[in-house]
Amino acid sequence: MKSYFVIKVLAVIMGIGLTLYAWLLAYSYYTPVCLPETTNIAGFRYQMYFDDQVLSDVYEDVALEMNCYAHEYKFPYLYAYGESGYTKICVIPLFTKIIKIENYASDARMSWDGPSNLVSNLKDLQEAYGSSLILIEDLDDISIEDKKIFLELRRQGEARKQRSLKRAKTSQEKDIIKDLDEISEALEESLRKQELAQEQE
Repeated sequence: MKSYFVIKVLAVIMGIGLTLYAWLLAYSYYTPVCLPETTNIAGFRYQMYFDDQVLSDVYEDVALEMNCYAHEYKFPYLYAYGESGYTKICVIPLFTKIIKIENYASDARMSWDGPSNLVSNLKDLQEAYGSSLILIEDLDDISIEDKKIFLELRRQGEARKQRSLKRAKTSQEKDIIKDLDEISEALEESLRKQELAQEQE
């Protein structure tokens, strides 16, 4: 009789614990949890370090963006704009997909031997995600909605980008930001064309 009671109490405690864990996980998908020095996003898998400068995937132990100018979380997607370009991440665990408009000038500067959650290059990301990482070469392959979100992030991150430009010590660092601006301008032009084509239909 006593053992039955103990088992029942343990089952209730485990049930409550699992329910709380599931609630916390679901809640974190909709509302990022902010901790000192780190912003956790989407079930704690994605984290922003150093005043939201580095976007990291804790599960894969790679940095998706090492100098993030702006980001936005709209479940199930996390959007980021930074030195390495534009990134869209599907945060649902079994359906992780990363779409990236890569600023190759930024990647050329990275020459570390191995990935970490603070520093990673394109090769590290390709090894971590395989076919789940999609590099966009033709900007017309991106939806109008995604382009609008990216360009809004560009507007939000302009002040941070300008601070990075002022801090840039080498011509290579300045060229990275110049190449990023060229990508942004091409994105704007592609959006204009798509919207015009839509109006003419």
